[in-house]
Amino acid sequence: MASQERQAQVTLFIAAKKHGKSTLAELMVRNHYYPNALIYKEGVNVYDEAFKKYPVIEDIYSYKGGKVVVNGGFIRYKNFLKLVNDKFRNGVLMLDDIAEYERNDISGELWPILVNNRKLGIEVVLLYQGLTDVPIRMFKYVNTVILGYTNDGFEYKLNKFPDRGEPFRIAAEKVKAIHNQCTCKDPCRCGKRYYREIIKLS
Repeated sequence: MASQERQAQVTLFIAAKKHGKSTLAELMVRNHYYPNALIYKEGVNVYDEAFKKYPVIEDIYSYKGGKVVVNGGFIRYKNFLKLVNDKFRNGVLMLDDIAEYERNDISGELWPILVNNRKLGIEVVLLYQGLTDVPIRMFKYVNTVILGYTNDGFEYKLNKFPDRGEPFRIAAEKVKAIHNQCTCKDPCRCGKRYYREIIKLS
């Protein structure tokens, strides 16, 4: 258990739609040493092509382990997080495109998971489409940011970011420059559309 406590992390993955976010997120879940994963998705995201091999469950109360997609259409987001905090251990918690719930500030249901993730043995992966969607307070608990291409104008928030946002500005400029070199039609063959930078916060 001590080893798992040291290794459990909070990862923030930011990229616009169709820029490789789901593909990399699935790879992270598939290759993670934890045998369990709860991947919370809503709407059309439930049937994300990248996660098509994972069983979809609608009743979290019947979850017996393994790596599954949780259909958020059948369990409210906040109720789901309460159950995670109470029952889920030694696994990956992935929350997909959660700006609707975690934008202006961290919800009361997610906060205890972020604070105690190492003690609980929960690897947290948060997916957003833009930096402007992420609550500033969230960065206090994030260990690693994976920044892909995003077209949102986050510059006005830079002074509130860790280190006054300089690592984010540099990373975003590099990602954008490489992204704009891509001339592929769908799907991208050169990989530049999916280029990302890693920012270590702790």
